Amino acid sequence: MGVCRGLVYCVAAAATAAVTPAVVVAAFAVAAYVVALTWIAKRVGAGSGWLIPILIAGISVVDAVVVAVSRGGPLVWVALAGFPATLLMQRVVPGT
Repeated sequence: MGVCRGLVYCVAAAATAAVTPAVVVAAFAVAAYVVALTWIAKRVGAGSGWLIPILIAGISVVDAVVVAVSRGGPLVWVALAGFPATLLMQRVVPGT
């Protein structure tokens, strides 16, 4: 899952310009976050309570940091809006 998420960054960069070293670093960062999230989820199991939903929504925060570092301007707020939106949608569509 982490590799897939990291490759999204690379494919998006390749479609718009070129895959620069900054894109590769961002892809590794998000991939590492998802790998860590998966590892933690397997360790704590189904009884994790609020931890896993917060970590899943945290992917939006990682995206926002990447956008901020790449000087994405107001798009940072769009990425950050994904955090509460993910938490709200998890009430409708529970994750596993």
